[in-house]
Amino acid sequence: MSVTLFVIITEICGPERYNLSLSEITNMTSPFYPSTYPENWECVWFITSIDDGFPIFTIIDMKTEETNDILHIGQGYNSTGETTLLELFGDLGESMIKFEIRTLWMQFRTNHRVGARGFIIHMTLQSEYGKYSMSEMRGGFRQVDGVTV
Repeated sequence: MSVTLFVIITEICGPERYNLSLSEITNMTSPFYPSTYPENWECVWFITSIDDGFPIFTIIDMKTEETNDILHIGQGYNSTGETTLLELFGDLGESMIKFEIRTLWMQFRTNHRVGARGFIIHMTLQSEYGKYSMSEMRGGFRQVDGVTV
């Protein structure tokens, strides 16, 4: 029974780990994107730079329920919230986030209400770090723990 549950979760959330390299772009989406994501759901992903570079996330499309269905981004391998850098939510147009760290986690948590279409993010590496910079971010985001954006 628990093996079946694991398979279902993996199919809905996609791979748990992403290894980024300088030569490719990797797509990450919310469950069922561009259709409505499930309610009362949580997905956690871990992103590692396998080449000598720093992550760049380009948000291609994001539409979540304002302030309730949130994409958390943090530093390291521990997604307990202690290392949260950013929280993204709402209706975001195309935006870019550059990081100066090589290991990140992302957690998408939804509440009990019907969701929205979710998100698609292109992930790649750049050879120089970006100090958590964001370009023309529109919509909802929160900086956490004094991170400069």
